[in-house]
Amino acid sequence: MLLIHPPAAKPCEPPAGIARLAGTLQAAGVPCRLLSAHLEGFPWLLGQPSAAARAQVQYDCWVMNSPVPELAASARHCYQAFTGALAQLESRLNMAPATEPVAQTSTKPAADFTALFALGSARPDGTAMGVLHQAIEAAFTGRQSRITVVGHTDTSGTEALNKTLSLNRAKAVKAALVRMGARPAAVQISGVGESDLAVQTPDGVANAQNRRAVVTLLP
Repeated sequence: MLLIHPPAAKPCEPPAGIARLAGTLQAAGVPCRLLSAHLEGFPWLLGQPSAAARAQVQYDCWVMNSPVPELAASARHCYQAFTGALAQLESRLNMAPATEPVAQTSTKPAADFTALFALGSARPDGTAMGVLHQAIEAAFTGRQSRITVVGHTDTSGTEALNKTLSLNRAKAVKAALVRMGARPAAVQISGVGESDLAVQTPDGVANAQNRRAVVTLLP
């Protein structure tokens, strides 16, 4: 992303040299996005603190984690989240103003994302965090306003312990989604223990597909 200061002489166009630079970078395979640089764009960008902050946080995460081999998976997730946040800003910035306020509603159907957990754990690992990054970016892009999180367990352990564990998984997922930018009030959680298995098994069986939290994006 290139932010140019001072602004262009023409309020509706970026300088020709900057446009040429962006084209050269893109032709060379260097990721580059040139946002509209008109005078009205900068006040608008400053008026989007949450979206801009989300992009900045994910960018910082990507830059800091990239040099550390042990954090390569986290760096990839942060980069994906950064590009998603940047795309959201870009689409809003280039959106033609409506003559009258129009309510933005999602036309996409509900979508599910499943994060798996280790045996007995309520802590999302790197793979699960990647799923949650995908979920939150899909919510931002599709303008879904509600998210439900349902925690599940396999049939190992007692029914009472599994009920508590499933709820703790849902709570952990909600906390992660909120850190990624979801509104706390928009995320509803529940835990159903071992009562809704993805893979049917006898009692006392440890099954990875059943140790999960299902994130559903709703319009």
